[in-house]
Amino acid sequence: MTGACVDITERKQAEELLRELTVELEERVKDRTDELTRSQERLRALATEVTLTEQRERRRIASELHDYLAQLLVVGRMKLTQGRKRNRDDQQEVWLKELDQLLGQSLTYTRSLVAQLSPPVLHEFGLVRAFHWLAETMQHQGLSVDVQAQDLFLTLPEDKAVLLYQSVRELLFNVVKHADADHASVSVQVMPEHELRITVTDQGQGFDLAATMATEPLSTGYGLFSIRERMAVMGGTLTLTSTPGQGTRVMIAIPYRQAVETASIAPASGIPPDVRTGSPAGPSEGKTGVVRVLLVDDHAMVRQGLRSILDSYDDIVIVGEAGDGLEAVGLVTSLHPDVVVMDLNMPKMDGVEATRRITQAVPAIVVIGLSVRNDREAEQAMRSAGASGYLTKESAADQLHQAICQAMKRMTSVPSRSS
Repeated sequence: MTGACVDITERKQAEELLRELTVELEERVKDRTDELTRSQERLRALATEVTLTEQRERRRIASELHDYLAQLLVVGRMKLTQGRKRNRDDQQEVWLKELDQLLGQSLTYTRSLVAQLSPPVLHEFGLVRAFHWLAETMQHQGLSVDVQAQDLFLTLPEDKAVLLYQSVRELLFNVVKHADADHASVSVQVMPEHELRITVTDQGQGFDLAATMATEPLSTGYGLFSIRERMAVMGGTLTLTSTPGQGTRVMIAIPYRQAVETASIAPASGIPPDVRTGSPAGPSEGKTGVVRVLLVDDHAMVRQGLRSILDSYDDIVIVGEAGDGLEAVGLVTSLHPDVVVMDLNMPKMDGVEATRRITQAVPAIVVIGLSVRNDREAEQAMRSAGASGYLTKESAADQLHQAICQAMKRMTSVPSRSS
């Protein structure tokens, strides 16, 4: 029997070559996948930065409108109200009334524009209060929104708060456009596993998620792609569930660790201990029956307008002016006012913190909050800080003196009730 010798060298070489090609192909696929992943991350970051840049610009424009145009309109209405009180000509009164209405409409439109560009409540009072404000504004779209939150005060970087707010706003407008529902809910939860979850739910018409995504991708169907990308940049997720006839639920979640409060409210810097335990010099010191008033506003023209209003009353004396809350805290020590007329939005220290420090240090003092804004959150913040009253600036000409007198009457009646 003769043996057969088969040369398998070529086959082994072919197998080795195939193995090498396979390894090379896998490496190339991995490299390309890594490159695509990095490109996707860069695009996400770029898209998010574009969104944030847009929001910063919107806030800058809103600040310009608030800090200049709105203040001018307010002062104009102050002056006009004073002029109407002195006018006795019927025809001129008609013209002045019409002008006052035009200024009022302009101020209302300016407030609305500021809120649409960049809601002040978000930057001043945080994300949850901004959701409550958003819920109120959605009523104009025919949508009732219920906001449920475990904690009113979330410690979030402003950029993250802006992105979350914008995402929830877009989700609520989705409900208006697509859900055929008149009610929605926003739930805010801080989970034990250090995750912040925000869920927007409606009981509208819903949809078949699998079928819709097959024909209309997430990026085009409901505008959710950009929200998902924002969450990804923050290390978070978007989860969408929907059933025909049973509504839709969208949950966005990001990593979150609640900051621990380690200190109580800061001491009232600038007010020495002897003043903190005592009370300011009242009407009995100096002119009997005269109320000493400190005006606090970062706009000189507004302070001038307020001064011109109060100077016309014999029972009021302006003892000083301050351009920010920090200066006001210091002036309380040296000027001993009975009443502080306090603006809300100011540099260095805002009116809320200044009011808190002043009323904690000198409980007998009266603070009247004043602002261009007429939203409930602003008034609640000032009253929670210790303000006795709150007025919009354009109403100051008609109501400021009365508000001061009423607040002083309430303050002076407290000891008599306890004696």
